[in-house]
Amino acid sequence: MMKRLSVIIFTMFFCLVVFGSNLLAEEAKEKQAQKDEHLKALFEKKCAQCHSADRIKKGHRTKEDLKQILERMKNKPGSNISAAESKDIENYIFAIMGDLGPPVIPGM
Repeated sequence: MMKRLSVIIFTMFFCLVVFGSNLLAEEAKEKQAQKDEHLKALFEKKCAQCHSADRIKKGHRTKEDLKQILERMKNKPGSNISAAESKDIENYIFAIMGDLGPPVIPGM
């Protein structure tokens, strides 16, 4: 009887762990999707009014170049980009660009 009770308890615990971890993973995916949507909306509100995402992707700039450009854009009158928003926009740009290619060399 005790052995059977132990097996039942172990089985219930195992099921809770397995199904609970799946629920947590789904919740994490949902939170990431919400964050991604927030970053996209922020980019569109603050940057994409003047620049398309394609324009940024086609530049093939380095991350350091993009950081400098974003800093310059942040400081333009009327940009209304806070330091926190700037960091979020930077993260979004890096995410949509994936692996950055070599810097653009004029004339090549």
